[in-house]
Amino acid sequence: MIILDEIDSLLPSSGQASPATSHLLSKLFALPLASTPTRSIKLVAISNTLDLTIRARLSLPDNLVPQVLPFKAYGAMEMGEIMLSRIAAAAVDRADTETVKVDAKAVELLTRKVEATNGDLRNCLGCLTSAVSLAELEWTKKAATVLVKVALPHTIKAFNSHTQQLKAAAGSGNGTQSATGKKVRSVPLQGKMVLVSILVYLARTRAGLPGCPTTIPIGTPSKSSEALNTSNLFTTYTTLLSHHTSPFPPSHESDYRDLLSNLEVLGLVKLTTSTASRKYGPKVDLCVRDEELRDALGVGQEGGGLADEEVKRIYERESIKIEAAVKKAERAVYALNSLGEDL
Repeated sequence: MIILDEIDSLLPSSGQASPATSHLLSKLFALPLASTPTRSIKLVAISNTLDLTIRARLSLPDNLVPQVLPFKAYGAMEMGEIMLSRIAAAAVDRADTETVKVDAKAVELLTRKVEATNGDLRNCLGCLTSAVSLAELEWTKKAATVLVKVALPHTIKAFNSHTQQLKAAAGSGNGTQSATGKKVRSVPLQGKMVLVSILVYLARTRAGLPGCPTTIPIGTPSKSSEALNTSNLFTTYTTLLSHHTSPFPPSHESDYRDLLSNLEVLGLVKLTTSTASRKYGPKVDLCVRDEELRDALGVGQEGGGLADEEVKRIYERESIKIEAAVKKAERAVYALNSLGEDL
């Protein structure tokens, strides 16, 4: 049995494998085909990306393809169980069982936020460690005998600090990629889907169409709720990802709101609350130009992984629909004007 870990490191960060790399990977993946009754060869390749077999451009006999076994990211409930077990393990074989006190609600909030971001258990444990340190610092300053419980404020501060570090990492460094591009690269898959939903919504409203691509007839007057807000953006987001060709289902509304919060932290969007937002949710504004965001998402560019390709496919598909709707409306106006002249 041959196990190859981190095999995606052989591929570029985006786009297809080079001919030489493709040839090498094809030879590796073809090894099991050389098995005999007395010698069985098994190959396990571990990758961080689900589209490795596509980007590798494998050339195997009889057009065979490797079997893909996707391992989903941890969910909030799973991460919560792991963290609580770590907390309980800290008191094992100790005379003082109160080594740390953590509010269950704080753990739940943290796991939900990490689940909405990337489901990385390491981030969850790192934030928990920071939150414990914050509680310990508070306990030291108070010189109290009773331990300070790790509560919601500690976990929120720890998570925000971690997110700020991601933001700083995304916006720092030199290179040909723009600051917006670096920020977008740090956004998880579903966050990119929210961003392309914003682009589609804005493109439709500027063309005089309802923001959400539903069955509302062309020419329907816009309502106050047609301004881009969290409510109708969520409708647009779920509509686009519910398309029969989409491989990615939309997230739940609570997770979607966490995604928006992360985009705001990165400085890509701005959420504004007002009296009108009580019904439709905060107003959503892009903090970067449409062109910058399209370039950062790779719209109109070649290459990219499965998620990048889906983002481009959504935008291009909806752009074609918008163009067709505008032309149809123009033909209708022309026909009406011609009819008026005849009368």
